[in-house]
Amino acid sequence: MEKELPDIIVKDGSLEDERYTKIARDIAGFALNKLNLSFGNVEFRLVDNDTMAEQMALYSDPLPTWYTGQEYVMSRRSLLGVHSSLYEMVGHTQYKALNDKVYTVVYLNKNDEEHEIRGVIAHVYGHLHANANNFICKQYSQDLGQHAAYRRRYRALEELVGRKEVERVFDLGQTLSSLVDLYPDFRVKKEDKYYSKDEKLPDKDEYDVFGFLMKTTPMREWERETLEMVRDIYAPIREVRVHIMHEGFATFVQEKYALEAAKTDPVMSMKMEKLIYDIATPLSEGQLPYAMGFRLFKDIENRWNKGKHGIEFELLPEEEKKNFDSHENKGLEKILEVMKFGTDWDFLFSFADETFINSYVKEAVEEAEGYMRREMAGEYTPDQIEGILPSQLEMYRESMDPDELRFELLHQTESYMPTLYIPRGGANYKDGVLIKEDLSVLERYVTETDREKRKEELEEIKSGFAPFLTLNNETTYKAVNRISKWINKPVYLKTIDEDGSDITIFSNGEDVDFEYDDDDDSH
Repeated sequence: MEKELPDIIVKDGSLEDERYTKIARDIAGFALNKLNLSFGNVEFRLVDNDTMAEQMALYSDPLPTWYTGQEYVMSRRSLLGVHSSLYEMVGHTQYKALNDKVYTVVYLNKNDEEHEIRGVIAHVYGHLHANANNFICKQYSQDLGQHAAYRRRYRALEELVGRKEVERVFDLGQTLSSLVDLYPDFRVKKEDKYYSKDEKLPDKDEYDVFGFLMKTTPMREWERETLEMVRDIYAPIREVRVHIMHEGFATFVQEKYALEAAKTDPVMSMKMEKLIYDIATPLSEGQLPYAMGFRLFKDIENRWNKGKHGIEFELLPEEEKKNFDSHENKGLEKILEVMKFGTDWDFLFSFADETFINSYVKEAVEEAEGYMRREMAGEYTPDQIEGILPSQLEMYRESMDPDELRFELLHQTESYMPTLYIPRGGANYKDGVLIKEDLSVLERYVTETDREKRKEELEEIKSGFAPFLTLNNETTYKAVNRISKWINKPVYLKTIDEDGSDITIFSNGEDVDFEYDDDDDSH
């Protein structure tokens, strides 16, 4: 029995585009009934470059700040560029029509060709399924009407106290926006005996630094109101935890539709397939969520369709594994399960095994070779190319170390930002506030069972990942200065430097200094 379609409409201005509405409904029917996706009502809006750039800017920051204006200029320049295009803007925002049905608004660029718009609509349905079903995504949604109200109030505050004053507090809110409890499941849970019975502030380790400082810092009402607006707007930042899965799954759905389209329009299907692999290329760091996420979902589908998983399969001789096929046919079912309950960390570290990573690196090197040959063709003779190419490819291959690729991907996509917290009693640390970087995530890499050996291994791991985890940089200096100036107290930030050594960064609101730690005196 086929599922009932949600309300799907495509508008060009105030009028319905009947042709694209039919296309969008057909693709929705495929997604719901053939892929078993689920999502609500959607209004697609065909818009020009200026409107698309405006929506991109307001998506980045719904408040009418200098930052939003800068985003608009950059977005419009990007959309007009020959080598840059944004195909859609999915509003994680909703509105209610007169009949009280909830719609998600999605902006499509009317300058795109039909095969691009078809592929993008399928891609969007993948995103909407993730938003409606993933355990993190469905906790956070934003409201277009609320954003509009925030913009009106923001302008009123500018009139009341002055633009510079309001933007000063907005900048502070942006600094604090990621200092929330992003990864509660990552932490090593501390037993009650970890905490002493002495009264402390906070009385336990506080990972919502933004919320804690708002509660304990004296401020004027308009400042608190501005920070509360910023905090609410940036609440969906938690969705970065599924960024790779989001883009990979949406691209997977997009390809499924492209393959389905081949049954009736092979040329259209080929164009859509080319678009997918142009976007999901491993050669561009910016496209890595698409490239690896998409390929990993395809790998999961193949393995669960053929039964290539589990202990019994792993115990088979290597030769038998290559051609093994139990015809399990549970690939799509497994993918929907992963999309529902997983995070990027689970996704990469549970499914991107050595075989997959090596295959991914091999494909990336092959693509790099083709790209390098095309680039060198006009400049060098064939003999010169054959002399230069091996060393260039070897450098590229070394840059994609399989042992580090998964962790690098998480940081390149900003999916795993540093985890910071105020330790118990940290609000009365010396003469100021202590903030610490939580490195307990690294314990996931430890394999030793002996206590002393585990400690040694953890130190080695910390040194290896230090370049990704260190906060000893100019951006951090500006941030701690801003926070210190706001709370009118010194801020001490304990982190590590580029080689893994413990370091404390200190700010009095004007200047920054740091010192290397001999021991941990945070409690």
